Amino acid sequence: MVDRHCAEMRTFDKPVVEVDKTTAYIRNLKAILHHNTTKFSHDVFEKRAKLETKSVDVFITKIKTLVKACSYTKESERIWDKIVSGVNNTTIHERLLAEGDQLMLEITITIQQTYEMTKAQLKILEEKKEIEQEIDSVARNRKYFLFDVLKYNGVQKFQRISLLSCLKYLLHISNKARFPGPKAWF
Repeated sequence: MVDRHCAEMRTFDKPVVEVDKTTAYIRNLKAILHHNTTKFSHDVFEKRAKLETKSVDVFITKIKTLVKACSYTKESERIWDKIVSGVNNTTIHERLLAEGDQLMLEITITIQQTYEMTKAQLKILEEKKEIEQEIDSVARNRKYFLFDVLKYNGVQKFQRISLLSCLKYLLHISNKARFPGPKAWF
């Protein structure tokens, strides 16, 4: 048999007034946290800058996710502002600012992507030029090289001789003919 006093203690029902107070506290807490989170998101969005190592696509994707967390009313304008302010090239920056209101977000993104691709292609072309110059330099330097001619008068001599002379020498040796000496080559 359960005592009447114990029966009252086992009930977990809260009075209606307490439930309303708890709901109000939770609602107020959520509002405060949302406000602080939004301000923090604004700060993160404003401090976000485009890094040289990151592509435009990565930058824009990150900006779009940040702008959604900020709860701005005109998200596309904020994204456009951030893209324009994040441009590192002054020529592109001036072009985007000159277009102003006529320039839509998609066109701005396309201009940035085109600039990035052009920059990458120019870098590849410069690398190819450097490689070609190195190859030309090596080819010019290989025309002449140091070659151990022979012991001439008992002294080991190294001379800068042409590749053609070297081939003539090798042919001459292969025919087992007498070597005329380095003075006969020039």
